Amino acid sequence: MRLRPRRAQSADATKHQLGSAADVVIDAQAFLRSVSAKAQRNKRRARLYSYLTAAATSTIPAIVGLADTPVWLKLTTLVIALVMIWASVSLELDRPHERWALYRRYQRLLELESTRFQHELAPYNDLDPDRRRRLLAERLCDIEETLHKDWELLMPDPGEIAHVTGRLRSTS
Repeated sequence: MRLRPRRAQSADATKHQLGSAADVVIDAQAFLRSVSAKAQRNKRRARLYSYLTAAATSTIPAIVGLADTPVWLKLTTLVIALVMIWASVSLELDRPHERWALYRRYQRLLELESTRFQHELAPYNDLDPDRRRRLLAERLCDIEETLHKDWELLMPDPGEIAHVTGRLRSTS
């Protein structure tokens, strides 16, 4: 990205402003990559847990339905059931689907902010380069703070954990 100063300045002042603006843009790009990577990771986790749960749920009745089931097959069924329980609990407590949606939403917000900054759209239009850089930094801080607050809402509270572990105890 190339910033063009709106008024005549010395070469040193322009170089300093370009360096500062580049730092903010690099920070913005790093933030975007981080949010995008978290969205991808939660997407993979959500799909993995869902597929594991579906596969385990459908496999157990088929194995149990076999007549004269040998011990190793019973142990295999037990392992599959434990994997299913782990995947179900992970889906319920970690909420990877919701985290995926959260990080994807913020990825889009950051992409839009980057486009506004790069093309000098509102609110970055008609500002000198230093003010544009500060405004971008302020808006990125606001986005990051809001992302963190939204992420905190997805954290399980002790009541949810007790509910899930209580259900597990009652089934065993």
